[in-house]
Amino acid sequence: MAWQETPMVIRRREGWRMINLQEIWRYRDLLLLLGFRELKLRYRQTVLGTAWVILQPLLGAAAIALVFGRLAGLKGGGAPYFLVAFTGLVGWSIFSVTLTRATTCLVNQPQLITKVSFPRLVVPLSTAIAPIVDFVVSLLALVPLLFVSGLRPTLTMLFVPLWLVGLLGLSLGLGFFLSSLAVTYRDVQHLLPFALQILLFMSPVAYPMEVVPERARVMYRLNPLAVMVDGLRDSTLGRRTEADGLVFLAFFVSATLFVAGWLFFARAERRFADVI
Repeated sequence: MAWQETPMVIRRREGWRMINLQEIWRYRDLLLLLGFRELKLRYRQTVLGTAWVILQPLLGAAAIALVFGRLAGLKGGGAPYFLVAFTGLVGWSIFSVTLTRATTCLVNQPQLITKVSFPRLVVPLSTAIAPIVDFVVSLLALVPLLFVSGLRPTLTMLFVPLWLVGLLGLSLGLGFFLSSLAVTYRDVQHLLPFALQILLFMSPVAYPMEVVPERARVMYRLNPLAVMVDGLRDSTLGRRTEADGLVFLAFFVSATLFVAGWLFFARAERRFADVI
């Protein structure tokens, strides 16, 4: 008897859908493949290769420490200004790089989106893998810098994963929204660099939180990114972060953005192949 292949029918799903973690888990191999492929391509044909993972935050921190620490005379709040800048850049980088790559991941891979059937959410999720690897390597590089500066790693470093989760929630949540919109409106990817520049100045990346005037600090900390970056810096430099209401608000905003962005993406993905 001749073997007959069973046809697979793909139907477009309408309306809102619940978060389906099992579906993402079934495609975990594809998620990891896309994430580590980006990591390999990033440093291909470079002379220094993966050394740029450490060199980029080091050079950026040196430039910031020169401008703000030396020329502008700002203080590091009890820590060397170079370490203040380095830890701020590590937090900022994982947010900005993940958000930028998540926003453009669909429009940069139209062949994958239109010709292969899989949960499209795998694509923006995979963009977080390379920044997470960079984040871990940068923190490992921070340890000898602490010893050279006369500081030591403390138990406050145990809170670093908490801030990492918060930063990923913000970046991926926004990335889900913006990548969905960028499929139809390519203006999004041109507006994003401008928005990131504003966020950079509104967050304590190049300067410590202590520089912000006391009367404006509550308003300033309504920005969840500012709270996350400052909390990450405190944890890495052995300082205690006061867990006040604004810290809980920042994590609430991060979790809400992530879930809302996921649901929005799941609803919008059915039209990606037709529009992209």
